[in-house]
Amino acid sequence: MKTILIIFFTIVSLLGGYAQNFEGTIKYSIEVEGPEANAFLANKPCTRMDMHFKDNNFIIHTYEGQFPVTRLYIADSSEMYILDMRNEVAYRRGKLDGQNQEITPPKAIPTGDSAMVMNIKCAEYKLIRNKEFVFYYVSDLYKIDPKLFAGKKDAQVNFLTKGLDGRIPLKTVRKTSAFTVTTKVENIYPRKLEVSQFRIPENYKIKPRDNRY
Repeated sequence: MKTILIIFFTIVSLLGGYAQNFEGTIKYSIEVEGPEANAFLANKPCTRMDMHFKDNNFIIHTYEGQFPVTRLYIADSSEMYILDMRNEVAYRRGKLDGQNQEITPPKAIPTGDSAMVMNIKCAEYKLIRNKEFVFYYVSDLYKIDPKLFAGKKDAQVNFLTKGLDGRIPLKTVRKTSAFTVTTKVENIYPRKLEVSQFRIPENYKIKPRDNRY
């Protein structure tokens, strides 16, 4: 019986089960196309995004644009912070955070189709929100346990979209009548990160809301 249990947990680990949540960095590129893409790109939006994961903490850094933004989610405090590294400030809220939250978030539904993303076979999920269509491409190899974020209202990120079961999208396609935004993985770096990297430096000031942009 003991041998059977050891084999079972070994298989779960190899398959990327929740006992082995992804830890490391995933790098993405961001592309915009469509009839109104040129007007959107004139504002110089960020075209790169890095996501870092450690236990229940994560960092989302968007850059190579006019207004780079670093968001840090600290699980112990259940707070999402926006870091202003130049001025050594951490904001608890963005300018629009919490103003348009949906009472019942929509659910991503599997389409039955799949696609290869960076040589990884991914299942396709579709979500409809008002006049926006969102397609997620996910793999069981890269995920976190969504139960660890239950009841934490500040943890509002795409891998916690209802229906994805904690799978981290390797590709996301958002379509509206104006343009299509595609976020696609470029590199994946499974690696050990330090908890200290997911903490606000002691010299930073904490402010309630970021109204800079």
